[in-house]
Amino acid sequence: MSKNLRQAKIVEEFDLSPLLTVQQIAQKLDCSVMTVRRDLADLEKANIVKRFPGGAILVNHAQQGTTPPAQQPFGIFRDEVNAVGKAAASLIQPNNIICIDSGTSSRSVVKFLPPDFPITIITTSLFCSFEIASNQNAQIIQVGGSVHQMTHSTINDLSLDSVGDLSADIAFLSTRSLRIPGGAYEHTLTLIPPKQFLASLARKVVLCVDHTKFGLNSLCIATEMKDIDTIITDSATSEDSIAKLVTLGKEVLIVDVPDGRIIHHYNNG
Repeated sequence: MSKNLRQAKIVEEFDLSPLLTVQQIAQKLDCSVMTVRRDLADLEKANIVKRFPGGAILVNHAQQGTTPPAQQPFGIFRDEVNAVGKAAASLIQPNNIICIDSGTSSRSVVKFLPPDFPITIITTSLFCSFEIASNQNAQIIQVGGSVHQMTHSTINDLSLDSVGDLSADIAFLSTRSLRIPGGAYEHTLTLIPPKQFLASLARKVVLCVDHTKFGLNSLCIATEMKDIDTIITDSATSEDSIAKLVTLGKEVLIVDVPDGRIIHHYNNG
């Protein structure tokens, strides 16, 4: 197993259990304790984990407690997430077919649709399906497969086969990190194929990302910048980051917090 793949698998284990001992990781990956210690040192340098004697914890859990990522939109950056979601919802037209992944920013989109809005949603997010289930005018296509507990979403290539012939108007994606000019990154390998699949169905790919996600370290690229059409972010995002995205020719929407009003719209049309 290559070093990069092994470290990616270590992060997957942390996504399932935010605090692990060196011995636990060594047993799960069938490798030596010394190898795990070296990998954890690399991951700590990348600000992904924080080590302690005999183990490590994911950085976001060390800073914010042990709240699962799927529940974090109700935490410290709730206003930013909701503002981005509200602006994203304004792009949707009646009877559109949209894709939504498992991230907190992208799935907040459905909260701002009228309760009887006619729409078709293709999603890997169980939360998204539950949110829209009471809408009698909505058709929900829940992509099947194994459930990823930390994000409450479906994963694995098996889950993608049954909907491969569908097409969509817009895919709303989230990300763990947006790096310019690279693109959208994730910590967990198993979350990447569903994101890429949903993006492949759509004529337009919209990345929903609050200012805290810009420039963070993360292991794996999920969506290359060339495959992203539009970025929606909040007004706390740095002017330098916005300027770089605009220079790359991306449509960029800047929203006010907390009301979700679009205050700047670059490369429109």
